[in-house]
Amino acid sequence: MSCFNQKLNEVYNFLKSGRRISDRTLFSDGTNVQLFLISYREIIHNKAETGDKKAFFVDMYNNDKKQFYFNFKLNEAYLYIKSFNFPMPSDNILFSDLTNMGLWLQNNKSKLKEMALKGNEEAAFVTQSYDNKNKLSQTDSFLESEFLKELDRQKKVKQEILTKLKDINNLEDEYLKYDDKMKRIIESIQDKKLKMKLERKRMKMVIISVNSFERTLTKFNKIFVKRQ
Repeated sequence: MSCFNQKLNEVYNFLKSGRRISDRTLFSDGTNVQLFLISYREIIHNKAETGDKKAFFVDMYNNDKKQFYFNFKLNEAYLYIKSFNFPMPSDNILFSDLTNMGLWLQNNKSKLKEMALKGNEEAAFVTQSYDNKNKLSQTDSFLESEFLKELDRQKKVKQEILTKLKDINNLEDEYLKYDDKMKRIIESIQDKKLKMKLERKRMKMVIISVNSFERTLTKFNKIFVKRQ
């Protein structure tokens, strides 16, 4: 019986690690694990009914291998979610058998909900965590959408301001050009006024000179007339 207990313990540890048993899986002594499970199926079941934890665990595997591995993954997912958070497929969180936990949970959400409705506490916790994650994801998506809308609005406002600033800069450039042009016109007018002033002064001098010459000429004419 000690040999039986040793092999039962090996099977328990093997299953507890999450590894799958095939028809080529061997014990440490080289004997076949599947053959042992088939040969001692009833003994394992009877031992499980006495409350032996390891026998009960192996008996669950014998009764429904597919459900056993499903429950094993459910327990592994439950423990992970309880310690951390609900994994999404993209998080790439792996089971002990190296399969994607988030993908498995997503693919089996309907079955998990059925198990939760039947009273399975681990399934209920996992499905509730999934619903919370989904609601949070929807909230995040909504907030992200609103943020993007506000960002787009801010970009439009910024563009409008830049356009107005450009228009103002263009007006300032036009004003500076006009101002420069007006300065040149004023300078030209002032220059012309100065030239006209100088010309007027010159003309006055000419008139004075002509008047002086006329007076001198008149005197000479008078003298000339007297001499005749």
